[in-house]
Amino acid sequence: MSKNNQKSNNLNNKRDTILVIFLFITTLILAIVLYLRYKQKSTAEELESKNSEEVTEISSGTPSPSTPGNKIQTPIPKAKLPSGKITFSASSDANSPGPKIGGGEIDPIDPKEGKEQSFKIEVADPEKIEKVEVIVKTDTKEQTFQLSPTKDSSSNNIWSGKWSIADTYENRYVFTINAYGPKGKSKIDITFR
Repeated sequence: MSKNNQKSNNLNNKRDTILVIFLFITTLILAIVLYLRYKQKSTAEELESKNSEEVTEISSGTPSPSTPGNKIQTPIPKAKLPSGKITFSASSDANSPGPKIGGGEIDPIDPKEGKEQSFKIEVADPEKIEKVEVIVKTDTKEQTFQLSPTKDSSSNNIWSGKWSIADTYENRYVFTINAYGPKGKSKIDITFR
C-alpha cells in the first residue's frame, strides 16, 4: 500500500471520528434542550394547577397540629359583597312549565351569621302558584325556606320570607329559587360566590 493511500485512509478515519463526535455532541445538546423544555412545561403546569386550587399556602411561626410542617392552607379571599339591601333582575326559562320567576330583593345581602335576612321575589302564573321556596347554599350548609304570597299595588305576585343565615358564606353563597305551579316547576340560581 502506498503512503498516499495510507494518508488518505488516516484522513478518512479522522474525518469519520470527528463526524461521529459531532453527531454525538449535537444529539446530546438536542436531548438537553428537549429535557429543559419538558421540565419548563411541567413546572408551568404545576404552577397553573396550584393557582387554580384557590388556596394559598403561608408559613406560620409554629406548626399547626392539623397540618404537617409549617404550612397552613387559607382560602383566597373572594370579591367583597355589596352591603345592605340589593335588588336583582332574574328570569326563568321561557320554556319552563312552571311559574315565571322575575326580579326581587334581598335585605341585607351580607347578614352577620345568625342575623335575619328578608327576601322578596316576583312570581307569575296565569293559573295558580302552589309554592315558592328559596334554598340558600352557604359554606357548609343548605337551608330551604318557604316564601309566602303578598300582593303589591300593581297586582304582581310578590312572594316573601325572612330567615337567619346559620353559616358563613366566604366561599359559597348561592340562592336557588324554585316556583311550583299546576304545570310544573321553574328554577333559577343566583350565585354570589
